[in-house]
Amino acid sequence: MFHNILGKLKEIFMLRSTIQNFSDGSKLHILHRYALRYEKETHSLDIGFEMALESGVDRIIHSKSIYKWNFPHEAELLSLAEQKDILEKIKFYCESRNLAFRIEE
Repeated sequence: MFHNILGKLKEIFMLRSTIQNFSDGSKLHILHRYALRYEKETHSLDIGFEMALESGVDRIIHSKSIYKWNFPHEAELLSLAEQKDILEKIKFYCESRNLAFRIEE
């Protein structure tokens, strides 16, 4: 039981340390090992984010996964300006955590 409580506390603190809040009210955090989650107001978006197996790169970000919101807003497509803004926030997120990354189409 004690180990379960410690495990849950560790999860909570790790999640808090991965959250990046932005001045426009949006936020970005690691959802799990293979994705980031971007949230703005009532909308969220999961972005492909995987471990890289090459020297000098920690993560590969799939920009093609940045095109529509998650359920229940999946019918709303993101504009090119919104996609670019989200990519800039991802860059800031990775750089502020010293994560070497590469963006793939």
